[in-house]
Amino acid sequence: MPRDTVMDDYLAGNTYRAKENAAALAAMPLAHAAVYKPMPDVRPEYLNSGFQEVTSRYGTFDRYLDKARGLSHRDVRDLREDLPVG
Repeated sequence: MPRDTVMDDYLAGNTYRAKENAAALAAMPLAHAAVYKPMPDVRPEYLNSGFQEVTSRYGTFDRYLDKARGLSHRDVRDLREDLPVG
């Protein structure tokens, strides 16, 4: 999947969860809400940090899936067949 698509889908979480996140923040004391505010947000730098970590530790996402997640090529192929793309 193209990285831009991954980013767009990731950032859409801010829209889809906006009401729930706002309600949770509104129910907190102001001082707590200020601390909690970044936690439910999704931001490009959060996802980019994840991409950087995978690249620095494993070189590629394929190696990450194999070494860190224990997924075989067959597992990945099956997931790609079952999950919507783009």
